[in-house]
Amino acid sequence: MTKDIRIGGEVVPGVANALTPVLYRNIFNRDFMVEISSFAKLKGKKPSEYTTADTALALERSQAFARLAFIMKEQAIGKSVKELVKLTEFDFFEWLTNYEPTAFDNVDTIADVLALWSGNAKSGIEAKNA
Repeated sequence: MTKDIRIGGEVVPGVANALTPVLYRNIFNRDFMVEISSFAKLKGKKPSEYTTADTALALERSQAFARLAFIMKEQAIGKSVKELVKLTEFDFFEWLTNYEPTAFDNVDTIADVLALWSGNAKSGIEAKNA
């Protein structure tokens, strides 16, 4: 599935397919589905109501969506599988320098990334649950 993602006022192309979670695990040594399920604890809470643990979880949520957006963007720009499997965390860090610190806290950005992911994964997780 292909969809544009809005990040900090910029429109970035994104692709999600069966390779996306494999790349996520390969590059970051994490499972996106496990991470995303932990974010349900924030559902319905306003930032002003966050505990210290909630604040840490919200930060991890924005970082997880940034990691996923990076992979989706890399797939969308036409890199070969050989190139994609060579991506590193450093490549992600370098890409992040293009954005403001709060770019991935934006609800629209998270919704765009999640819509692209769930459109591909059909996982039953909706953007409102992020």
